[in-house]
Amino acid sequence: MSQLTTRLVNDTPDAAMVQTRDRNDVDHRIAIDKATGEIAVHQYNDYPGTLEECTPDQRRLIRAARASARYTVQAETDADVVRPTERPAKIRAGIRIVDDLPDGEFVRYFRGYYDEIREPSAAVPDNVTSVTSILYLDDDETRLEYVTSPTLELETRSGTHWQYTNPADTMAAPDRDPDVLCRLEPQSLAVSFGDPFRSLLVDHLRCQIRDIYWLRGETIPEDCRLEGAGNPDVDRVRSAVEPEAVSD
Repeated sequence: MSQLTTRLVNDTPDAAMVQTRDRNDVDHRIAIDKATGEIAVHQYNDYPGTLEECTPDQRRLIRAARASARYTVQAETDADVVRPTERPAKIRAGIRIVDDLPDGEFVRYFRGYYDEIREPSAAVPDNVTSVTSILYLDDDETRLEYVTSPTLELETRSGTHWQYTNPADTMAAPDRDPDVLCRLEPQSLAVSFGDPFRSLLVDHLRCQIRDIYWLRGETIPEDCRLEGAGNPDVDRVRSAVEPEAVSD
């Protein structure tokens, strides 16, 4: 997919306006609410008015324009509209830290996570859609400040719920957005613990970077052109618009 061209055209205290031109030479004017990061306005011509009426390719281009707009506002204004876990630089810092952890620290932080993926402790394991390790980096992005115990994403009749396997994490974890998320499907491991699992986590984080660039309609960095599990939310978007695609 060729790259979008995106530029900031107006910045006010409440909203930022971005103009994007996609590969079909369709112009998008997108206003981002700077307080929430939500799309306040998205105007475009030449495509149907609703996503449901669009072709899969048109839907992808519309989503890419919106994603690119948010990242442009993050980079070029004072607004904080992109979560740390969606920033490639933050994920790369997490990759460096995980890759460089001494073996003892890797066991400390990730052995329980590995075991939880292999056999979820939920009362009804079939309801677990992902097992997450939540990472907080220190201010210098050189070490792990805090890592939660495994967190389960549970699909129930009332919707999706998150459950800490250690409730103390709700009070002990830093009171801010996490920096890096490892989110893997339960019972999905075909590797042993130790270096093979460490390599899997590193590749998983690279796949998350892959997914960010895919969402933005931009060229994926060479070292992130991998097959494998990345961001499960993006995987669902990819499946909806490009059932056969894995990466660019």
